[in-house]
Amino acid sequence: MKTRSTALLLVALGMALVGWPSVASARTKGEVLAGIKARYPALVQLLAAHKVGETGEGLIAAVKSSALGDKVKVQGKTMTVGQFIQAENADRSEYFQIVAKATNTSPQVVAKNFAQRRYKLLKTGEY
Repeated sequence: MKTRSTALLLVALGMALVGWPSVASARTKGEVLAGIKARYPALVQLLAAHKVGETGEGLIAAVKSSALGDKVKVQGKTMTVGQFIQAENADRSEYFQIVAKATNTSPQVVAKNFAQRRYKLLKTGEY
């Protein structure tokens, strides 16, 4: 059942991201990075608590689906881990689109390079 729930969540997230590139040019690279940087302290806490982990696609995912409803504070605002993951992945996907366009490459290549850099920053035991 947990596998099915996780799979459904990933499908829903993927479907949400498919529509995102159409508004990718609405924000600058700096604006997108500002959102990512604002969430970074909470991301570090969620990684250390094993609630989220980095994926090979440059995104984050819940380690256990049971953590999706847990609360996290981001710059004084409270949101669920699921909402946090959606916001972070939306910004990362938009960032990959912007960088890919600027460097004449694909978002997938940018995402893979980003994932490799993020893996190097993980502490022992983090995903």
